[in-house]
Amino acid sequence: MPDITNQTFDPDYSRALDIESLISAPLVAVSKANVTMAQGQTRFLLDYCFKQTDDGYEPVMIKMALTRHLLAPDKQDNTVQAVTTYFNLPLLTIIPLNSLAVDKVTIDFHLEISGTGGKDGDRTPGAGNQITDKKAQLYGKISGDPSGAKNGMSRQNKSKIAVNINASALPLPSGVLTIIDMYNRSIHASPDNNQ
Repeated sequence: MPDITNQTFDPDYSRALDIESLISAPLVAVSKANVTMAQGQTRFLLDYCFKQTDDGYEPVMIKMALTRHLLAPDKQDNTVQAVTTYFNLPLLTIIPLNSLAVDKVTIDFHLEISGTGGKDGDRTPGAGNQITDKKAQLYGKISGDPSGAKNGMSRQNKSKIAVNINASALPLPSGVLTIIDMYNRSIHASPDNNQ
């Protein structure tokens, strides 16, 4: 899997910035967070539930034993006989798996428009010099918190951008569910032959 390099977005709020960059930077960071979580969850699954071989991946199996005490049917004196049943269980079928992703992002900031500009848009063949040939580009500065100004506080050095993120559990991918179902169906108990 490709490594994700940590990149920070630390704009200089004292100068004008392209508004598209101000809005897209937190969204790009959230997208990278989703990728990092997905990679971590997949790596956990492969590292702990499977072992890599020359042919691919094999499930990590754990041997379980179940011992029951039964009356021996061929004995007249009600002798109790211990019967142990062994079965191999894929670790994948009993380990709790997480599937998390960011599902809601709220970006909140106050902006003072400091300038406008234009950039070439997508030209449609035969469109000519129409107003759609130029796209408006806005520049702005992150303004201070208006609540601070209401309370008599100075708005200087109060620039901020707030990003609220909510992550929730997603259903497990259908491939993982199919693998778990296949392994569940392959669990067969066999009596102990050493008795």
